[in-house]
Amino acid sequence: MATERLGYSGVLYEDRRQFYPSEQMVAQLYAPVTPFLSTVMAREAMGSGPAAANEDKSYKMFEHRQHWRYQEAEIDGAPNSTFSSSGAPGDTAKVDLKNVEGFKVDASLENVTFDVFDSTETTNKGRLFVQSVDAGTGEVTVKALGNPADANEQVDALAGGDKLYMISSAHGEGDTAPEAYGDELDVVWNSVQRERTAIEVTEDLRRAALRGESSELARLRNEKQNEHKIKNSRNFLYGYRVGGIGGTAHRAGGTSDEDFLKDNSNNVLHIQDKDGNRVTTTMGWISAMQRYGQDDDSAVKQNWFDRDVSSYDFYSFVEDTEKLAQYADRDMMTAYCGAAVMSFWSTKALSNTSDWQVQISDRQTSELGFDYRILETPHIAIRLVKEPTLRATPYEGLMMMPDLDYVGTAQYAPDTYESNIKTDDAPDIQKDEIRSWKGLTLRLLERHFMMDLNKNNNLLG
Repeated sequence: MATERLGYSGVLYEDRRQFYPSEQMVAQLYAPVTPFLSTVMAREAMGSGPAAANEDKSYKMFEHRQHWRYQEAEIDGAPNSTFSSSGAPGDTAKVDLKNVEGFKVDASLENVTFDVFDSTETTNKGRLFVQSVDAGTGEVTVKALGNPADANEQVDALAGGDKLYMISSAHGEGDTAPEAYGDELDVVWNSVQRERTAIEVTEDLRRAALRGESSELARLRNEKQNEHKIKNSRNFLYGYRVGGIGGTAHRAGGTSDEDFLKDNSNNVLHIQDKDGNRVTTTMGWISAMQRYGQDDDSAVKQNWFDRDVSSYDFYSFVEDTEKLAQYADRDMMTAYCGAAVMSFWSTKALSNTSDWQVQISDRQTSELGFDYRILETPHIAIRLVKEPTLRATPYEGLMMMPDLDYVGTAQYAPDTYESNIKTDDAPDIQKDEIRSWKGLTLRLLERHFMMDLNKNNNLLG
């Protein structure tokens, strides 16, 4: 009698063999990890971040910068008149000012004292006293107060580009109260964005009992919910709002974004879809920093750092971290990083030399379940969190350091899962939809920092 064998064709192979030892278990390539989005949402859920329920698809927010933190100016061109007695105390000169920050050039400036440096800020020329301000022209008459480094106390000759740093005010005996000046709140804005993700199966497929996962509708629901979350996350990073969000666009040529809903031609600042419907979009964090970040290495309030790792040295890194720590109300910041950045800092920590001395902690886990390591710097500690959405993109070299107290969401309508939305003519299918209608809130962007370690593509090789 012929021996029966394990066949590789026919009913025995096609229908009877069991190829699935765990037929309801499916290995997933990617876990849905979105640290930046999850952190923003979790902070709002715990009541520690700014959240807003919106009555309009576009929204405004107030912010304020203390004018007294930086009060300085430059002499605009050659002085209108120079010191007649070599800058001896009491000698006068007349100048115009530019790049004024933290005060107004009007009568409120009278009796104010300044420290004066040359344009390179290497020579301290002495101290000045503002005697008067011409209300019509803005011309400032200054009086030499003295030079502590000169034997005769003479203030050096003033020149165009000299830097003036405000000290205080000095008032005479029996004088009246000085003129007052005030500042105003600033306004920034953004818009909500409507995101929709659909799931659709036939009734036949919905009812079928399957291997792998028993319900295809349930599997697609889970998959599409993860996809929708990734879309939310990427939008909060890369999304762009036409017209910007307000403020000085330093990295876009220094333009001033003043419009909110309409441009100079009175056109609404939103694009249209193929049917002519107005599409509102939200400005993401990376997009906002790309437009408004200050990347001038000489700027005191620099918050965008383009760095070439092939020539980046430890001293430059320490100087950069000094700027990261310029706001004294925090000693720890979180950086959401591409994988290449995590590799860079880990490698530096393992190969410390006389040129580089970087300390990085062992892996720790946050209360939200994200792994992180702490990079110690002379000025501030940085919590490094890997942001998977940056991997294998041109943004992999970024260190995103948002001030989470000034990031949040604006919700025009609650996130919903709508089931069986296609009902006209009783189609033999089920179509579901996931809907979001929210935008990002961003304020005081100078408190947010970006470090791009991939300049000239040396980080990624």
